[in-house]
Amino acid sequence: ERGGTAGQWGQAFMRGGFTFSTTALTGMIANTFETAIPWDKWEQFHKAVMAATRGAVKDLCGDGIVTCRFTHVYPDGPAPYYTIVASGDTADGDHRVQQWLAVKRLAMTAVMSNGGTSTHHHAVGKLHQGDYFSEVGVLFPNTLEAIKRSHDPKWILNPEVLLPIPHSKM
Repeated sequence: ERGGTAGQWGQAFMRGGFTFSTTALTGMIANTFETAIPWDKWEQFHKAVMAATRGAVKDLCGDGIVTCRFTHVYPDGPAPYYTIVASGDTADGDHRVQQWLAVKRLAMTAVMSNGGTSTHHHAVGKLHQGDYFSEVGVLFPNTLEAIKRSHDPKWILNPEVLLPIPHSKM
């Protein structure tokens, strides 16, 4: 085990799963989103994303915290990882999923409009599809479809994540 700051961070990180479970059981929202940004855009980007995300948390949850850390640092820029812990709406049913999706939509609007990317190393997933397609351009979907027809002709891998399944495959 490490000591010092690195050791403290590592121990706190490992306790994170237990903290996540506790927040869920107490009616809180706890979730994350990640992106990447070039260094020359970082300062303005971070200010805008924090302001938008904190505003969304305040408006949609009443209160909460938004934090940021770097998961990866590259010569051309960081991969900031934002964490949100906020009050969940459980008074008349559990509305935390809807709250989180609304907070994330506002946060991702800030990410995309300030030069960030919709995803980093955690892949795209269905929650990121709209933003992802705005990044890849018009040629990518056709190119990926041609590759899938050759290497995944039954469309088994990640069905309907990056591309809809062609009607001929249904």
